[in-house]
Amino acid sequence: AGKSTLFNAITRGHAQVGKYAFTTVEPNQGFIPIPDARLTALAETVRPTKVTPATTRFIDIAGLVRGASRGEGLGNRFLSHIRECDSLMHVVRCFEDQTIAHVDQTIDPVRDVQIVETEMMLADIETLERRLAKLSPRLKAREEEALCDASYIEQMLKYLNDGIPTGRLDEPLAQRASEWDLLTSKKTVYVANISESDLLSPPGEKLSRLFEYAKANSFEVIALSARLEADLSALDPDDARLYREELGLPASRIPDLVLTAYRVLGLITFYTFNEKELRANCITQGTTAPEAAGKIHSDMERGFIRAEVVNWVDLVRLGSMKKCKDSGALRLEGRDYVVRDGDVIYFRFAV
Repeated sequence: AGKSTLFNAITRGHAQVGKYAFTTVEPNQGFIPIPDARLTALAETVRPTKVTPATTRFIDIAGLVRGASRGEGLGNRFLSHIRECDSLMHVVRCFEDQTIAHVDQTIDPVRDVQIVETEMMLADIETLERRLAKLSPRLKAREEEALCDASYIEQMLKYLNDGIPTGRLDEPLAQRASEWDLLTSKKTVYVANISESDLLSPPGEKLSRLFEYAKANSFEVIALSARLEADLSALDPDDARLYREELGLPASRIPDLVLTAYRVLGLITFYTFNEKELRANCITQGTTAPEAAGKIHSDMERGFIRAEVVNWVDLVRLGSMKKCKDSGALRLEGRDYVVRDGDVIYFRFAV
């Protein structure tokens, strides 16, 4: 409960919210600007006409129940929607409310997390068994690649049958699981949906158990009240801040949540600008300069010559690219340069 409410809080959207399971059938989607103090500082320095933040896409999909891997609830549709996502945000109910139904009647966040994990593991077992069956002719022919894949599959099946998701395995098993797009290979952020009153008190028994489970299984939990976040997201930011201050409520966790999602996705930000626009561009870690140029326009990647690079801190400190060049803070980088988080780049390319 709270999945679509949280989606509305993050996106300031209007997804349907109900007090019963499967209110969400078709996915809701929204693109979210990434909170970025560096972009604000750069804008004050270069003073462009337009400032464009980096964004990431959030998708609100149907909930999952026990038996989803066998088609229960919206199981097959749910699992297909998960396969299309790069990482997951699992909203877990930690509050009591007799007016909001729970498919298992009682509130137990650890049980709910385990149900979702189990259903995804069962779906992965089925996927791997099908993949192994398709390898059979090649295995009989003793093809080296097929033998290698079969070895990976057999190891993964052993771990999954022991209740260990593929995302928690060591390399190269975890890497191969990701390449095969297994559900349990997707990195997950857990959101504990608590009541507004719980924000003002120490964690209760349910939330404490979820934190303990998270610590034991090495995943992250962010606790917030989805209903409060959604209600305040509809207000003017100053009014929302005053409301929190008057009631002694903590600051919004939505920026933390968005940044955590950005980090879990393995994304970094580099900046480009001219007189008209300052833009924050998101790329995956390990992207080279030509590939980063291609994110702006394919012609820039094809005709890449070099990148003029300066760290955002130096540009803010010195005030202009010219001063960065004069002081030696600006570097010329070639095709092998791997872009770093916070780089400000001017690409030279031939048309």
